[in-house]
Amino acid sequence: MELFRYSGQTTDELLALEHEVSVFWLCFAFENAVEQKFERAVGQKPWEDPGFEIYLAQFFDMAAGRPMKGPLTEEELTVLAIMTLDRQVVNGGYDQMFVNSMAFTPILVQACERIGRPDVAAVTQRALDTLGYDPRKLGGRPHLEELGRWIREQDGKLYDECDGRFYDIAEDLVEVSLWSFIKANRDKITVP
Repeated sequence: MELFRYSGQTTDELLALEHEVSVFWLCFAFENAVEQKFERAVGQKPWEDPGFEIYLAQFFDMAAGRPMKGPLTEEELTVLAIMTLDRQVVNGGYDQMFVNSMAFTPILVQACERIGRPDVAAVTQRALDTLGYDPRKLGGRPHLEELGRWIREQDGKLYDECDGRFYDIAEDLVEVSLWSFIKANRDKITVP
């Protein structure tokens, strides 16, 4: 497995590397490129204040079907959400996903559906249902932080069934499903 880092390539240049670099690393490069796009547009990394509020507002807009006000497209947000979902759940389960990356919660199910993965969308919705939380009704950053604290207080077994199901079905989530989505939406995922 070779390591590939994004270094300013365009969307078409990254796509042209499909047979030279692992698709996983190309998806990772797209994730990094989209984050850099946000940073260039806003002047801050997505997780820095006040840039985070713009970032979070984009997730709420996408979840609610409102016009996007930030610098990223729905397709670019989908890339970020799927890469984050895969990384967090594989490394620590849904509880890690919800604690470390709660901002993505409003669009996780929608992102899975957008890339043609209703199976992963269903298990992610089940994890959200276990949480007892409707991502369409998120109350902003303070509510996200409160929810993160609540999850950390649980016994760590809250999502075992969902984690196991994710591991059973999501092996090709990034390399097949997300990659196909990126290729099909190349005109809406514009980097650098």
